[in-house]
Amino acid sequence: MVIAREVKNKGKKNLLVHNLFIGTQLIYWYTTYGEISICESRFTKNNILDRPFSYSADIQCRGYSAPLQRRMTDFGADDSFAKTSAKMEEHYYLAPEPLS
Repeated sequence: MVIAREVKNKGKKNLLVHNLFIGTQLIYWYTTYGEISICESRFTKNNILDRPFSYSADIQCRGYSAPLQRRMTDFGADDSFAKTSAKMEEHYYLAPEPLS
C-alpha cells in the first residue's frame, strides 16, 4: 500500500511524498507498570525506514522507560546492582537484565 501526501515547499510547487507501508512489527519495552508491547506500523520514505510511533513516543524495542530508569538509579545508589535487581523485582515485579 502506498500512501501519498503533499508537502508544502515554501511557495514553490508542492512535493508529493510517497510512504510505502512495509508491514507491522511487534515491539516491547519495560515501564514501572510492567512490559508493554504493541504492533507498530512501519513505512519507508525514500528508502529510509520510518517508524512513526517509536519516534513520536521516544521508545526503543527492549528499552526501559525514563521513570523506570530513574527508579533503577535510585535503588542502585543505595546498594549494588544485584540488590537493585532484587528490589526492582520486589517493588515492580520486574527483574532487569544486566546491560553491557
